[in-house]
Amino acid sequence: MKIIVYGATSAGLAAAGRLRRLDERARIVVADPRRTAPGLQRACAVYNLIPRMYADAVWPSAAPGMLPLADELTGAVVNENYDALIIAHNYDESVFPLVCGGDNVFNLSDISRFDAQWQCILHRIARDMPQTAVVCGDDMVAAMAAGRLLSKGIGVTINAQTAVVPTDIDYDIACHITAHLVKNGVQILESADTADMTINCRQIALPGLPVYTATDDAAARKFPLDNVAKSIFNGLLVDVPNMAAQKGRAIADAVMSRPHDAAHNTSINLRQFEIFGKDIVMLGLDENELNHAQMPYIYTVVPTPGGFLKLIFNSKGDILGFAAIGQDASHYANIVAVFARLGRNIFDITRIEMTDIARPVQVLAKTAQNVLEKRLLTAYWDEIVNVDLEKTVLMDVRPPALFHAKTITGAINMPLATLRENLDVFDTDKEIIVFCDSGEDSYLAARILSGKVPKLRHLGGGLDYFKHIVIFGGKINEK
Repeated sequence: MKIIVYGATSAGLAAAGRLRRLDERARIVVADPRRTAPGLQRACAVYNLIPRMYADAVWPSAAPGMLPLADELTGAVVNENYDALIIAHNYDESVFPLVCGGDNVFNLSDISRFDAQWQCILHRIARDMPQTAVVCGDDMVAAMAAGRLLSKGIGVTINAQTAVVPTDIDYDIACHITAHLVKNGVQILESADTADMTINCRQIALPGLPVYTATDDAAARKFPLDNVAKSIFNGLLVDVPNMAAQKGRAIADAVMSRPHDAAHNTSINLRQFEIFGKDIVMLGLDENELNHAQMPYIYTVVPTPGGFLKLIFNSKGDILGFAAIGQDASHYANIVAVFARLGRNIFDITRIEMTDIARPVQVLAKTAQNVLEKRLLTAYWDEIVNVDLEKTVLMDVRPPALFHAKTITGAINMPLATLRENLDVFDTDKEIIVFCDSGEDSYLAARILSGKVPKLRHLGGGLDYFKHIVIFGGKINEK
């Protein structure tokens, strides 16, 4: 059996290695238009692979079971026959041609090809030294591009359909990213003037790219890796954008008609991004996916230095999703990832002894436990935005100096230190929502008022979390 892996990417080499472990006699060719690729030499030696470098595929292929490869040095074309073809190439313009509107227009089509396509942009930045750039798009790719351009000292405007980007993640997380970008000088407009450079991050048609699907015809089986770029998390099919090795193994099993190992067919759906010094790590499912799947969920939030932790869970305490933004985001995510991967729940996190650096994760889990056990009722940001002050009292329990500097519009001040002295002044016919900066003092306030105020909740995440979400809504009253 002869198999061609087109593209010496991480996924391609993972597929080649898996194929060799499944079939020692198969002829496995790894073709790539580059002179070399990271890890290729060792992979060829260890797995007995046949390298074809400087080999640029000619699309579409002339006949089923045949892949024309053009030598980029000589121009000669060699037809390579195959029993199965794995398309793992995801960076070269010959396979994913750029759709250009001019010499200064570039396209970053999706996260999986972001880093490779970014190299082309870096070369142009070094050559032309642009002062301004317009980023067209609303998703995480656009936010990442804006952050990287900022790091190069380039003035950035995001041309988006909405004031909050990116739109492909939870709204609260997107608001924090937007606030971070705006704070560092990025403008977000529905239309933007021309600039020295334009980066297109919207989904684009890629002419010349063949879209293959697996068939029963052994002479013409072609497997694009994107067909297995999904995994199962808590029973729901989700996208897995960055798990190259897992994709490679899965497609190798498909080529060999071998059932994929269940241990490799599950994922915590871990995604990590960095936007101008702000780390964002997410795992599992987000609210968008859960709402789309009509799966009930609860979430809770605790602030951390420069960001917050968000835990999404169900009524049983199962971990459905997690997000961390800011300092030590990766560290916090790794802790939750271990529990999620082992099938543990929020109650297990509260029972394990942890060091001080892991304390925010344990506080997050304990907060979730309090919510489930109805020791603490939580008010969410969207409820505060639409609160009826005729029926609800917003109570800021911070010291007066902080209250007078900044609070939620319509709130009253009742400092935590004086709360016990004023228990008889509350209007028990109204709901009371207590809040502070981080949620810790408001939790203590809720415990003091518990049993004395029948309708009582606290603002999850506190003012530090809430203020970024409503940055455009006018709910924060800065004095």
